[in-house]
Amino acid sequence: MELGTFAAIFEAAIALEENLSRRYQAQSERQTDAAAQVYRELAQDGERRLSQLERVRRETVTEMILVPITDLTLGEDLAALSTTDPTGPLPPAQAQALEERIHRFYQEAAAKIGQDEAARALRRLAQGNARRARQLAALPE
Repeated sequence: MELGTFAAIFEAAIALEENLSRRYQAQSERQTDAAAQVYRELAQDGERRLSQLERVRRETVTEMILVPITDLTLGEDLAALSTTDPTGPLPPAQAQALEERIHRFYQEAAAKIGQDEAARALRRLAQGNARRARQLAALPE
């Protein structure tokens, strides 16, 4: 899916965060061990990240129409998240791979948009994805 505008990038990012937060919440309810706590923390972190994205989108609304974006796509793997059952199983390795993929997407988007505040927000989110991937990597399969 081609993302050619600032608004499209933020809409995609918000959809990703909403979906992951729902999936992590569902996983926290399915688990009974330490994984449940990690998934619960990731779901809560996702809500915070979602609020951050919505705030940045709101505050940079004038830049949305001015910034042309080229050569940025939301990969099929990330686009497919919106059609995936959020209550289905999400093993730690699969969640880690999603976090790593979203990390790359946020880095690419930050480099493309050129708007300082929004780019900084996306870079911070990317750093968070790297941290989240490390948390998931520490969980047993």
